[in-house]
Amino acid sequence: MISSGVEFTTAATNLVNAIITAVLICMVLRSVKSEVRRSVWSVFLGLFLVICILGAVIHGVVFDDSVRKVLWLVLYGIMAFMIGSFVVAIVYETRGESGLKRAVKINVVLAIAFVIFMAIVSFFLEYTFTVFIIYCACYLLVIIGLILSAIRQKAYCGWFLAGVGFMVVGSILQTVKTILFHIGPLEFNYNAVYHVFTLLYILCLFVGIMRAEKL
Repeated sequence: MISSGVEFTTAATNLVNAIITAVLICMVLRSVKSEVRRSVWSVFLGLFLVICILGAVIHGVVFDDSVRKVLWLVLYGIMAFMIGSFVVAIVYETRGESGLKRAVKINVVLAIAFVIFMAIVSFFLEYTFTVFIIYCACYLLVIIGLILSAIRQKAYCGWFLAGVGFMVVGSILQTVKTILFHIGPLEFNYNAVYHVFTLLYILCLFVGIMRAEKL
């Protein structure tokens, strides 16, 4: 059964993000000549695409609570790997290939550990999103630190920083549960607003990738 109201709109914004991300992936694969840059960003964007599609399914289809809980855990797991892949991409852009393999290994281990931790925590907590936000916040501090350490030498990193800024603002707005408005027949809430900011986040990252490739 297809959802309605804000859930339907949230699913629609996920699908829009998925379509745009798919286009960006094709552009990265076609335009980025650096093999390593193409690889690290394709992995990140590919995981983001999967998240958008799965998010559209979760919001767009009515499931019973047990199935929905499992789907959210799967989504959190993929998001954990996506965040790790973002760190790896930023490590490459700020420090080059030095330490890249180590960064991949560390972030894969952390993502696996987090998935296991979330699976355990879900038995005791009904609302696990807060745990995930804390996990993301720790990663964002690392990412911002890496970007700031290189932004003077690599101006294109400013686009990555702007992207992170949009993500942070979107995450803050997502906590404002009173956000609710209509555009025509469509009803938007805090989740749809968050997806708008995640799209801006992805677009900024893409511009940064293209700027880096030109140097």
